[in-house]
Amino acid sequence: HQRAGVVCALGRPDSLVATANAPLGAEVVFVHGARDHHRFSGGELADVERDAARAGARVLVTSMKDAVRFPHDWRPGMDWIVIETCLHWDVGEHDVKRAVLNS
Repeated sequence: HQRAGVVCALGRPDSLVATANAPLGAEVVFVHGARDHHRFSGGELADVERDAARAGARVLVTSMKDAVRFPHDWRPGMDWIVIETCLHWDVGEHDVKRAVLNS
């Protein structure tokens, strides 16, 4: 198992932790959560990387929603995995799309 940290500003950070644990097979040893829609600064991300490394994380996991808010000039000091969420409909996709498009 890869030792990982989770960094997110999501309404439900536990869902990203669960994704890192199960599908990725990581052992989550560090979590840094911020309020939903938070914009991380480069200094804050550097501090997070330092704290995660001290906790034993070798990689950090974040969501695509959060990664697009990282400063454009920031350069990571360790490996990151960016999770992109997709919706898969078992049933009802057509009904939902029609309701949204017709509203």
